[in-house]
Amino acid sequence: MLDKQAIQKAVKLCDSCQLNKESTKAKSWCTICEEAFCEQCEKYHKHFKMSARHKLLNIQEMKFGDTPFEVWEVSSCDEHPGKIIEFYCLDHSQPCCTSCATLSHRKCENVTSIQKAASGIKQSTRASGLSQKLREHVIQIGEIIDDRNKNLADVSISTEEIKTRVADIKTEILKHIDRIEEILLSELTSTKKQVGIELKDEVGVLSSYRSAVKKWKTVIDSVLEYGSEEQCLMEMNKIEPKISELEQEIEDLVKTIKSVSVVFSPSSPITDFIKNAQTFGRIKVDKSAVSSLNGNLEMKVDKVDFRT
Repeated sequence: MLDKQAIQKAVKLCDSCQLNKESTKAKSWCTICEEAFCEQCEKYHKHFKMSARHKLLNIQEMKFGDTPFEVWEVSSCDEHPGKIIEFYCLDHSQPCCTSCATLSHRKCENVTSIQKAASGIKQSTRASGLSQKLREHVIQIGEIIDDRNKNLADVSISTEEIKTRVADIKTEILKHIDRIEEILLSELTSTKKQVGIELKDEVGVLSSYRSAVKKWKTVIDSVLEYGSEEQCLMEMNKIEPKISELEQEIEDLVKTIKSVSVVFSPSSPITDFIKNAQTFGRIKVDKSAVSSLNGNLEMKVDKVDFRT
């Protein structure tokens, strides 16, 4: 059947020429040898005593369906290659060549010719029943294949839905992180401003103390260099009490001064998330029986001789 389809669909090359690595267009088809021959090989084929009576068909006519073509003219024996099937053992439902008939089935009572055994088989209820059963199986298997293909499509859809869901979760997480980051940065800015005000106040007070001390030093140094003894005594009497007061103020201020730093401590949900969230979620394959196909899966296959 495959050879017939090949002949009808494409250019058939001579099988004998191909064995010699030559490509020659075939002209005829031998139904016994199941080989195609070019014009030259066809002549040689007819010259041999063994193949002189073989039935040859014109390939060109076969392509257009002008020549009747029997699918099966002769078949080789599986156990004895080179020998053709000529008999059929009804006791064992087995086709036989001459060797099979004489060696394996010589004691069988119902051995007949293959032509007689096959006579009327096409019109028998056995053949039609087998064809019907095979048709049903084709339909049943087709339904199962359709179900598997639908399941495959469903899996593709579900995986795409999971991708979309994961992307949505990621987007929500990032949005939430952006919101809490914005709140934290705002708090950080406010904290920095508050700490800056306090430190600047302390710097301002200490700067005023330093300016006062510089001024008093300038006065004392000027008096010591250019003033009289009386002027020096008068300025010292003014400045010394102020220095005592200043020293007390500086001492009191230093007691209140503290080293300030801004420290960040991540919240436990954040640290737990970084530590524990190693995956977005779990992917698993959920398998369940398809009840609608249970009836279709129960195929009652009787013992059938598929050779026949």
